[in-house]
Amino acid sequence: MQEPKAASVGEPVVWRLTTGVAVSGNTLTKNVAIGWGNSGAISTKALMAGDGWVEFTTQETDKRRMLGLSFSNHDNAWEDIDFAIYPHAALYVYESGMGQPVTTPYQVGDTLRVAVVGGVAALWRAPSPIGSFTSRDIVRR
Repeated sequence: MQEPKAASVGEPVVWRLTTGVAVSGNTLTKNVAIGWGNSGAISTKALMAGDGWVEFTTQETDKRRMLGLSFSNHDNAWEDIDFAIYPHAALYVYESGMGQPVTTPYQVGDTLRVAVVGGVAALWRAPSPIGSFTSRDIVRR
C-alpha cells in the first residue's frame, strides 16, 4: 500500500459539535472528567472521494484516546467510530466498535494515522502502514 499522495501536506481542521473539549487550532484537549463518551468532536471536512487521512502525534502513552474516520456521527461513544486507532499501552485498531491489537509498538512522538488509500482503510505509523481493517473496500454506507 502506498502512502496517500502529498502525505506531508495536510489541511487544517475545523471542529464542530464539540463536547467536553477545549479547541485550539487543530488541537482538542479534554476538559471534563476522565471517562468514555463524555467528550469528542467531529471535523467539518469530509472525504467524499479519493485518498485521505486523519492523524495525530502522540504526546504520551498513558492517556486513552481514539481517533478515526466515520461515515456518520451519532454520539461521542467510541463504538460510533467506524475506523479508529486506539493507542494506550499498546496500539489497537477498532472497526465499528470491535478492537484488535496491532503488533507494532509506538512511542511518544510517533505520528499515528487512519487513512483511506485506493478505497481501502488502513492504520499507519507514519510513514509506513502497520495494519488494516476487515472491511477492505470502503464504500459509502
